[in-house]
Amino acid sequence: MKTTIIAAVAANRTIGVVRDGRADVPWHLPEDLRRFKRRTLGHTVVMGRATWESIGSRPLPGRTNLVLTGNRGYEAPGAQTVATLEAAFEIGRERGDDELFVAGGAVVYAAALAVVDRLDLTLIERDYSGNVFFPEVDWNSWRRIESDRREAEGEAPPFAFTLWERRV
Repeated sequence: MKTTIIAAVAANRTIGVVRDGRADVPWHLPEDLRRFKRRTLGHTVVMGRATWESIGSRPLPGRTNLVLTGNRGYEAPGAQTVATLEAAFEIGRERGDDELFVAGGAVVYAAALAVVDRLDLTLIERDYSGNVFFPEVDWNSWRRIESDRREAEGEAPPFAFTLWERRV
């Protein structure tokens, strides 16, 4: 089973903004949202508790939703809670998934970066103001295997859908 981080990341590594306890992204890229759905549909998706709550504490349809939390009593209706990434990966293997996606947030990405096989990143060619950041990546450890760039359109900045594999 492949394990993949999936994220949209601004040029300055911003992935979100938390205000008044509510998380959001500072951009609107419908094409990226459609791609996220297409890539993750039918697969297991792992996210941290804060990310789960930022999407309304409801499961992403058509996917096995796992919420990573250290709080053993935490309830995530429609999802399963797990205490570790390894436990999440084991559930994906038991399900027979060919690919499992790690969908945030920053703390989960930082933990997963050392162990995942792939990075599926939408790289946004603009800095955004935010207070949640994607971890630093040692790009020498990764090999880009796909890149599909989109030009700026209306309010949307230029961006590229990229896929990276860990160098062995």
